[in-house]
Amino acid sequence: MIETRNLTKIYRRGNAEVVGLKDINLKIEDGEFLSVIGPSGSGKSTLLHLLGGLDKPTYGEVLIDGENIEDLEEKELCQLRRDKIGFVFQDFNLINTLNAIENVVISRIPTGVPHEMIERGINLLSYFRMEDRLDHLPTQISGGQQQKVAIARALINMPQIVLADEPTGELDSKSGGEIIRLMREMNEIEGVTFVIVTHDLNVSDQTDRIIQIQDGEIIKDINNTPHG
Repeated sequence: MIETRNLTKIYRRGNAEVVGLKDINLKIEDGEFLSVIGPSGSGKSTLLHLLGGLDKPTYGEVLIDGENIEDLEEKELCQLRRDKIGFVFQDFNLINTLNAIENVVISRIPTGVPHEMIERGINLLSYFRMEDRLDHLPTQISGGQQQKVAIARALINMPQIVLADEPTGELDSKSGGEIIRLMREMNEIEGVTFVIVTHDLNVSDQTDRIIQIQDGEIIKDINNTPHG
């Protein structure tokens, strides 16, 4: 489970202070499939970065499985992100000199990639109907296929949580819809918790819970019946 307590992020720009998030209290249960919506600058991505330990709060806490991630040493935080959290970004963040399967298993390359990890990567890409693209570079596949590689990379270590920041933002509606369907299937098959930041109401409408943020505060927390 993910929990935030009075989570606050304040940015300092010169002599001015800009509130990114203010007193966010949120509980996300294991296996949820939820979205975070709101206008640009509302704090959606800030929340995601804090949940994933990519940024530090000014005040408040983020707890994962009851553990305050602020109490972790940097090495422990890196291990938490590697083992429990997968990240998916709008711009894919693939390495152009690596092929699809290498991008999927990249987190294990520095210490050596076990054979079973390669097998899992191949199985994920095959599940995403990309078994004929394993040796293709990112520049040789479509945007939708690149995002599938990014999702497989997020899932390779069998994380409990996937944090997705505008995962369909660079895709057409058809490809975007397929990406959300794949995420939903992974949620149902592997029990992965998905937190999806989006400005697209067609995406949020496919999730079970919608958190709406405005000016750094939660203004709505809605249980949703997905359509589609």
